[in-house]
Amino acid sequence: MKFRTIIFDDDETIRHLLQVAAEQRGHEVLTFPSPQICSTAAGEICSRQRPCCDIIISDQGMPEMTGLEFFARLQQRRCAIKNRALVTASAWEEISTLAKGLPFDYFHKPFFVSELMSWLERSEANVPSDRELLALEEFLFPDREAAEDPSTPSRPLILAI
Repeated sequence: MKFRTIIFDDDETIRHLLQVAAEQRGHEVLTFPSPQICSTAAGEICSRQRPCCDIIISDQGMPEMTGLEFFARLQQRRCAIKNRALVTASAWEEISTLAKGLPFDYFHKPFFVSELMSWLERSEANVPSDRELLALEEFLFPDREAAEDPSTPSRPLILAI
C-alpha cells in the first residue's frame, strides 16, 4: 500500500526536508505553504467518504493560520485523518496549553529526521489495510464539476507542489 502524506509549511526548506523524509518511506507527498487548500480549513464540514491522505504534517507558525488552528478545524469538522504531526519551534509547555486536547504528535525544531522517520513508520501501522483514499484529482480540484457551471462560485486553489 502506498501512503499519502500532506505537508503544510510556509518554509520551503522545511517542506522539502519533510517531503524527502516521507518519500524515502515510499509515500506519495503533497506539499503546500498553507492549509487553505483544505476545504475543511476553509470552513467546510469534511463530508468525504474517503480521506484525502493518511498523514498530515503541519507547521505551527504559518501566516494565515497556525497549525493548531488548522488541527482544531479538522477536529471540529469531522476530518477522519488521525495521523497528525505539528512541527514547531515553540516549547511543548506552550503548545500543550494551546492544544486543548487536540490529537497530534509534536516535533520541536530542530528535530532529528530519524525521529520523524520512526513516527512515519508508527503512523503507517495505524492506517487500515483496506482504506481507500480520495482520488488526488478530487482533492486538488474539488469544484471541478461546479467550475464547469459559471454560476457556481468555487474557492481558490493554491498549489505549491
